[in-house]
Amino acid sequence: MALRPTPRGDAEGKLLEILITNDDGLGAEGLAVLARAAAPFGRVTVIAPEAEQSASSHAISLRTPLRVRRRPDGRIGVSGTPTDCVLLAMNGLVPRPELVLSGVNHGGNMGDDITYSGTVAAAIEATLIGVPAIAFSVVTRGPHCFESPALLIPRIIRRVIESPPRTDPKTFWNVNFPNL
Repeated sequence: MALRPTPRGDAEGKLLEILITNDDGLGAEGLAVLARAAAPFGRVTVIAPEAEQSASSHAISLRTPLRVRRRPDGRIGVSGTPTDCVLLAMNGLVPRPELVLSGVNHGGNMGDDITYSGTVAAAIEATLIGVPAIAFSVVTRGPHCFESPALLIPRIIRRVIESPPRTDPKTFWNVNFPNL
């Protein structure tokens, strides 16, 4: 079952609701790359931690009130974790997302890394709620290059949107790009 018949809306003009988040923070270059890549596919909402939350894993804020700030450009900063960002979106802060995209993480998320990654945890949280999700990362030890992700992410999003699921709907994608 496809999420929508067409990338920019269905026959009734309804756009796909897409949530973008990360663990590198609202000012991260990878977040901006992902938001631009997703824009042709629907209504993009960015909700991300105000500060870096790398290696926050699947943490949620239990004893600390969350501060939510809408920026003039429409992006929303949260004083919590990537998982907090997904939960806020799913519980009415914005129109309910139909697709969650997390990243582009500044560093790889493979093997044991996924256990600690806030980027991957955001995608996992979405799928636990029943919303398809993709985590994107760039594998690097030096300066990050986002040219390859910027070119390839739209193809991956299109595939997820237009292809019928071949696996359990609660399966998320974890995509790692080489730093080319």
